Amino acid sequence: MRYTTKYMNKNLSIKWNLSVVFLLAVLGLLSIIPLTASASTCSFTKDLQLGSVGEEVRCLQKYLNSNGYVITSSGGGAPGNETSEFKSLTQAALIRWQKANNISPASGYFGPKSRAVYLSMVGGNTTPTTPSTESNAGGASN
Repeated sequence: MRYTTKYMNKNLSIKWNLSVVFLLAVLGLLSIIPLTASASTCSFTKDLQLGSVGEEVRCLQKYLNSNGYVITSSGGGAPGNETSEFKSLTQAALIRWQKANNISPASGYFGPKSRAVYLSMVGGNTTPTTPSTESNAGGASN
């Protein structure tokens, strides 16, 4: 009998946790619950700029959207509808984030300085692997 009660309590706990998550999602409150750093940390391996494409761009958009620098309120790039394309709205949101975090120049170019600040904010390694001079190399525009 003890095993059955323990098993039943575990099932009730799982169902209750899922019910809470569902309720928060319905109420629109799930997005304000902070995630752990590991659950929300992107692994950036290259500089990102206007015209960049890939999953790192999508991860950057998700990060910006979930931290108050919304790309757009609807369509591609909106929260829950992030894309793999770095276009002008991503650049504008990134510039707002850079300005708020005293990254200069705030050009919308996600290079070594921006990655270092990002890593320090999410609890990662803060030592950039390349020189910490933000530049517009590769044709990034302001």
